[in-house]
Amino acid sequence: MMASILDRDRWQPSPGLPPTGGECHLWLADLARADGALLADGTAESVLDAAERQSLLRFRVESARRVFTASRTLQRRIAAHYTGSQPRDVVIDRVCEHCGGDHGKPRVPGSRIDYSVSHSGDLLVVAVVGAGRVGVDVEHVRQRVADLDDLARTVFAPAELTSYQALASADRPSCFYRAWTRKEAVVKLTGYGLRQSLSSVDVTADLLPSGTVPAGSGAAKTSVEYGIYLRDLPGRDDYPAALASTTRIDTVRHVVPGTAATPAGPAAN
Repeated sequence: MMASILDRDRWQPSPGLPPTGGECHLWLADLARADGALLADGTAESVLDAAERQSLLRFRVESARRVFTASRTLQRRIAAHYTGSQPRDVVIDRVCEHCGGDHGKPRVPGSRIDYSVSHSGDLLVVAVVGAGRVGVDVEHVRQRVADLDDLARTVFAPAELTSYQALASADRPSCFYRAWTRKEAVVKLTGYGLRQSLSSVDVTADLLPSGTVPAGSGAAKTSVEYGIYLRDLPGRDDYPAALASTTRIDTVRHVVPGTAATPAGPAAN
């Protein structure tokens, strides 16, 4: 169980009010608990749009189908909570801003909110801000140190790798996952994803100044033209997580599905 991250404070955001400046709402669902079942039961599919229901048909593994359903359902419930619409009526744009593909950073047109999604193990996380951009990543720790050493040589910047290799074996996993989650949060924020080399982004500092983060491959610009703030999210050691944002986050509010009511939507005229 992930009590230390899921049960920190079951705060309830007010319907229709996006996070204020300097605030992030972190929605957390444990797919092995009741909140996960709530998002992935048979009725959850009714809020998905036609394209999402079509995507469900491609899943051959039930666990993957369940995670997809839970993730898309939670995203729709969250967007509905802040926009005052019904989950099934929410429009989520997934067009990549860099290449025009259908794999882009999700956004809700016409809304002030920006959000990012991450899933690992049984934990599903959605970070929401009301100003700027956000990226979030969570990882379920399960790899051997030897495997991490090999991966570090691929994804760490030179200075990061030097610091990592100077550590004792027992101290390497926490260092690796701190850097890994930060890097993943950064590429989710920028929207470049796998087009952005993780080894080109040094995430040692808590602020990456404008112009210091390289753009993804094929981009017209050589670097990202905004600063990125990084923040490690507290939780259990086997579920490290990190947040990246273009505005400094001073307050993180934890929300568990079911503790915040979704608005009924505007009344019919």
